[in-house]
Amino acid sequence: MSLDSSFYGDFSIGGGYIPLDLLIVDQETAKELQCGICLQLLSKPRQCKNGHLFCEACIRQSLDRNQECPSCRLPLKLEELARSLFVEKHIRNLKIWCKYHFHQPYPTPPTPSSTPPPAQSSSSSSSSSSTSGSVALAPEESIGSASGNGIMGTPGNLSMSSSLPSPSALSWGSAIGSGSSSILSNSTSNLNLFSMSSSNGNSGSSQNVAKTLSTSTPPINGINIGYCATVDPDGCKESHTLENISKHEAACGFSIVGCRWSTQCGRIRRHQAEAHELSCPYRPERCKHCSQDVQLNNMEEHERVLCAMFPVQCPKGCKSGDSPLIIRRGELESHLKNRCPEQEVDCSFSDQGCTKRFLRKDLKPHLAEEVVEHMQLMKRGYDEQLSLLRTDLDNQLKLRDERIRYLEKQVHENETKVEWKVKSFSTLRKKSYLQSDKFSIAGFTWFIGFYTDGDNPDSRGFISIYLFLDVAHLPKGKSITLEYYLRFINHRDPHESVKKDFKTTFPIKGGQGWGDRKALKNSVLEQNGFLKDDVLHIEAEISVKRIAWSV
Repeated sequence: MSLDSSFYGDFSIGGGYIPLDLLIVDQETAKELQCGICLQLLSKPRQCKNGHLFCEACIRQSLDRNQECPSCRLPLKLEELARSLFVEKHIRNLKIWCKYHFHQPYPTPPTPSSTPPPAQSSSSSSSSSSTSGSVALAPEESIGSASGNGIMGTPGNLSMSSSLPSPSALSWGSAIGSGSSSILSNSTSNLNLFSMSSSNGNSGSSQNVAKTLSTSTPPINGINIGYCATVDPDGCKESHTLENISKHEAACGFSIVGCRWSTQCGRIRRHQAEAHELSCPYRPERCKHCSQDVQLNNMEEHERVLCAMFPVQCPKGCKSGDSPLIIRRGELESHLKNRCPEQEVDCSFSDQGCTKRFLRKDLKPHLAEEVVEHMQLMKRGYDEQLSLLRTDLDNQLKLRDERIRYLEKQVHENETKVEWKVKSFSTLRKKSYLQSDKFSIAGFTWFIGFYTDGDNPDSRGFISIYLFLDVAHLPKGKSITLEYYLRFINHRDPHESVKKDFKTTFPIKGGQGWGDRKALKNSVLEQNGFLKDDVLHIEAEISVKRIAWSV
């Protein structure tokens, strides 16, 4: 059999525990199943040849110090210990209360030391108990007879037994059977809880279970030990064996669950959950007007303030026949703005200057009576509007004319001067064509190029020079008219410089550049001072005359 921590583990939503010893229904029987050393419920019971019972962990620690039975002093070795199958079966069949038999929550169980303290023999325990003093237990409140029957009997005037280990010798036991999880063994159980006697001898009955049992002990190994187990009169009344208690508690109708609609409802018994959810003030309720889900306790405010489909009366008191007009709240604003006959409105000619206000139902009579005045107001208004339009048009025309003049000035003033010095001309002239670096004017890309021996048979012996438009970067739909000259500088006599003037519009149909095929004879270029230090100097001045866009 294996035990799990549910016997002393988390019994509440808030966390907490009740020691397994307090859950046993028949406390008289439990006292017969105590370990002779730790005085707790036996864990992995082992017995000597005379039948004295101990927890396996307790007797192991005892035999490490003294090779004899702590009860009968019979010489005893570890390998001579025997299991007690009868006691194991008896323990497995112990009935314990469902954890929902008690109020919730409970304190959190202490965490044991990673290294159990060494056990002491009964002789040493006796001496230590005399130095440690006694610890008394007192019930907060009890139920049953006036004599104060409790879970373990009458817990009055209780003290540490002289046969118990001292606080420093307390140990943490393990669960009954192999492979099981541990059962809490702490100083609380060592306070001789199972040695308490009942004043009227009925401690084993459920009617005499203590309503509250509280214990308090000094800190042991730095751990504060204490618990409070309070019987819930409205709790579960069932008890089960150790083997079956977990299955029962998993489905117990007295277990605590939360409301599915709100945490403000607190804790609810599982068997009451369905009825609670049907009456819970936080449950969603469908509004009969707008069909939205609204929290039940907010339904009144929803209908009074928020529901757009809730029927309301017109605040102006308008009627439908002889009855007050009922409309939906969401349509009220539109009703007052556009339809309500009792709503005060402006005249339809207020924009033209009519200042009268009246109820909507009086609008038609007013329009019928004031036709001439309204027509005069309209004429005056149209005249003023026409005057404003004329003034605005005149201003726009002035701005346009100023912009045109500015652009024309920009075009005329947009002049660019380019100088191109062809170094090592005698070497480069062996090429048939030479080209300058590219430059930009008015958003177009340009370059100058010339053919050293003409660009066709008719121009052989001449330099053919052109201004080229780079069509690879041509703005779409845009044309430009240029006035420019191309000049070969004479270094000997500037007046002998050769200047060619041009005016044309780019781009050119069927061509890329515009210039002169017979600008300068090669023979003149070589003899009359156009070359200085083997450098040919070409100058261009370009003016933008017009830029046009095709639509």
